[in-house]
Amino acid sequence: MRNSEGARFEGFGEWADLSEALIRGISHGLTNRISSIASFVQLHGMGDTEFTVESFLPKEAIQLNELARALRLLVIDSETSAIELAPLLGDAMELYTHHGRMHTMRCALHIEGEPLLPIRVVRSAMLRLIVILLDMAAIEVQEAGGEEVEIRVTATEMELVVHLTCQRTPSEYALALAESAGGALLSGDSVLELRMPTLLALRAR
Repeated sequence: MRNSEGARFEGFGEWADLSEALIRGISHGLTNRISSIASFVQLHGMGDTEFTVESFLPKEAIQLNELARALRLLVIDSETSAIELAPLLGDAMELYTHHGRMHTMRCALHIEGEPLLPIRVVRSAMLRLIVILLDMAAIEVQEAGGEEVEIRVTATEMELVVHLTCQRTPSEYALALAESAGGALLSGDSVLELRMPTLLALRAR
């Protein structure tokens, strides 16, 4: 059996490199917002009336809040809880938009089957895993000249399966994250599959 604790620590550099790229993207966004606000203050002080406080600052505040939320998503915790998968996938996709390669690409989510029942995981660990899988798939899409990374989710009452088109082999770190969440990360036929038992399945065991 894989030593999942050892694999998590040994492979943490993979997440460190990826999160560094995300932080660079978020920092770039923060720098742009600060520059924009500074320019507005300067022009407003000179009597420029093209933009008003009411028309300018609310939009900037929204973007700053979005960037702050992206930073909070990078915080690692250890609390296991029942969560909804769809919002987590949305957070992972939103976070990954700050990666440099996403300037010319986009993510899409398609859900098939039963309503997505809750799963029981450490949310930050599952978020890291989904972002890692997105990155693996995005590299191949970019190399092929594509523009969209697709996440497809199929669901039953007992299991949720996340599918991404990718020929790459998952790292030990990614495999350990899936295993620690009670799931399994499988690869083959140019597809990555993350299989997760629902909370209902866990209660039935």
